Amino acid sequence: MIALTTESRIGALARRVAAIATDEVLAAAVECDPRLRLAHVRVLAALEHGPVRASAVAARLGATKQTIGPLVDELVVWGILTREPDPADRRAKLLHPTASGSIVGQRVLAAAEAVEQRWRVLVGPDELDHCRRTLWRLLDGQDRDEQNW
Repeated sequence: MIALTTESRIGALARRVAAIATDEVLAAAVECDPRLRLAHVRVLAALEHGPVRASAVAARLGATKQTIGPLVDELVVWGILTREPDPADRRAKLLHPTASGSIVGQRVLAAAEAVEQRWRVLVGPDELDHCRRTLWRLLDGQDRDEQNW
C-alpha cells in the first residue's frame, strides 16, 4: 500500500476511508455467512428501504440487471432473499430479505454505524457532518460537470 500523507490527493484519501468502512461492513456480513462477497452486500444494501425489483437494485448500483441477476440468484439459493410477485405488476418480482437476510442487513448496518460513531468520536460530530456535506458538494459538482460535457 502506498503511504498516505497530509498532502495526498483527495481521491486517495477517500478510497482509503471507503476501504476502512467497506472492510468492516464486509467482515460483519461474512460473520453471518462466509459465502457473502462485497457485491452481495451492495445488493442487500439496496433493499434497505424495503422490497424492490432487481432492475431497481441495478439502477441504484449503477449496474445492469444482467450483472445483478447472478448475485440475486445466489442470495435466493442461500436463503437470504426471496422473489415474490409485485402486487402492482404480477409479472414482476420483488426482492425481499428472509429472516436470515434481515439479520445480515442489521449486522451490516450496525457495522457501518459503528465505523461512523468511531469517526464521530475521533473528529467530533461537527467535523464529521462538515466532511459529509463537503463530499456531497464535490459529488453534486461532479454530477453537474458531467451533465455539461
